[in-house]
Amino acid sequence: MKFSLFMPLVLLCILFHSNVAHAFQLADANPPFSRTGSKYIFYWSKFQCELSEENGYKGKMEIPANEFRQILTNSPKLWDGISINYQLTFKLEKMPVSGSEYLTQLEKLDTYITPKIKAGYTITLSDLQLGQGLTGTIDIMLSDGEQEVRNSQADYFSRYDHPYLNDVWIEQASWGREDIYNNSNRDYFSIREFWQNIRQEPVLVWKDFIKPKPLRCIIGIVSEDNTNISLADRLDDVLYQDLIALLEPYKHLIRPGTKIDLELQSADQYEKLYKKTMWLVSDNDPRLTLQRDRDLHQVDINWGAWHERFEGLYLRSFNTPDAGMLLADKPVKRNSAISYKEDEHQFPAESEPEIKIDDIRIPDHFTFRVTSPDSQQIWIDSHHYDVQEVDDFFNQPEKELDYFRIDSLVVDGYDFPQTGFTVRQIQLNNPLMVRNNLDALLRLSVMGSTVKIAEPVFEENDLSFSIEFPKESDAIFSIFGPNELALYLEKKHFTIGTNIIKVPRSSFGEKGTHFAFINTLMGVSRIKFEIP
Repeated sequence: MKFSLFMPLVLLCILFHSNVAHAFQLADANPPFSRTGSKYIFYWSKFQCELSEENGYKGKMEIPANEFRQILTNSPKLWDGISINYQLTFKLEKMPVSGSEYLTQLEKLDTYITPKIKAGYTITLSDLQLGQGLTGTIDIMLSDGEQEVRNSQADYFSRYDHPYLNDVWIEQASWGREDIYNNSNRDYFSIREFWQNIRQEPVLVWKDFIKPKPLRCIIGIVSEDNTNISLADRLDDVLYQDLIALLEPYKHLIRPGTKIDLELQSADQYEKLYKKTMWLVSDNDPRLTLQRDRDLHQVDINWGAWHERFEGLYLRSFNTPDAGMLLADKPVKRNSAISYKEDEHQFPAESEPEIKIDDIRIPDHFTFRVTSPDSQQIWIDSHHYDVQEVDDFFNQPEKELDYFRIDSLVVDGYDFPQTGFTVRQIQLNNPLMVRNNLDALLRLSVMGSTVKIAEPVFEENDLSFSIEFPKESDAIFSIFGPNELALYLEKKHFTIGTNIIKVPRSSFGEKGTHFAFINTLMGVSRIKFEIP
């Protein structure tokens, strides 16, 4: 009898302790996620939309129409309250889309959707599978976006589009069939030439004293409507052909009008080693015949303290049966700045503008337009330069002209591209000269100066340098020889007008190319001369 009473008590104690332990386990652990009343967040690039029981799993997104094709190149994803789901299934304007194969569908999707991309149109994303039988719908309203029209990077030529080679480390570089297509000497390529070149792995020949570094390869694609794709990877981590295979989903962007940037960097420190820009055109485009070493020109535009240099413009046009007149050069847009001291005019009106092509000032007639922030305009005519009109425009006592725009440049006899410059004026209360080393002087002398230095006159015992100053100033006169070492330096106060400096012939120990610089608060001027 005692045994039969004892056993039920033991069983009750075991059951009680089992329930208590189970309760503590639930309190310590995360509660299971309940789908009832849950909230989902749909992400597509930088845009997002919430879907919940409260809104019936229906939402809205507003996306600028000029950005939507860029959005399409990104796989959408969904946050379900626990994790991110990258493999979504939905319909976009009734076209079925499978997330697991999104990139393989990209070309078909782009072709289907692009005609519908215009401001004011609504694109419907429906049947978005949320799980547990739930589906979501999102109305994507395409807006005007920015009021100012955004120009595609593929439509404008940048100072960064020039070919680049780090010749300190690299002896030679090639990317593609240089032996067949002469790539380094061209800017324009057909679609066929692009694919034949891009399938060839890039090759670098390092300088003898440089240890070869692992490479990072970058392929950038910018279409006419600013759809931008960048593919990058280390070449010691992947096979080059695997990187090229990543281009497959975006091959619909490889067409005339697209800009391709090919770049090599060091994989660890990202030092820039090589860059080549390819502008894609149709097979019969006459620009395919242009060669850089034969057809390019250097252009300098000078007006007072404002200087712009273009290292390479073709200055040509072609008459085509399809497109009419076709300019060889892409339009140019730039931002620049000029500086002045507190006691100076913002812009010296008496300085007439000049244009040099290949270092020779052209006498040809040219015109351009200058516009102030309040839309006041004047037209500059090289044959009828009105000093008073320019002075009134730039030096108004009631207001300071922080910036101005220059555009509509037309030069008689030359096919200049469409140009646009925004020039900011910066007041320097305590201006300083640049460091007087060769690199800094060469770099800054490109911008020019109101101080002019003439070719040296070879006398019996000296070289005589004539330097023209628009006003009194302290300055440094220096000469660098073929070995890039400073041969002569003189710091002094210069008076307004012509100043003469005589340098003994004994200062020049080597024959060859020399540079003379005059380093001033008004900028750096230089002259290149030969010692026979």
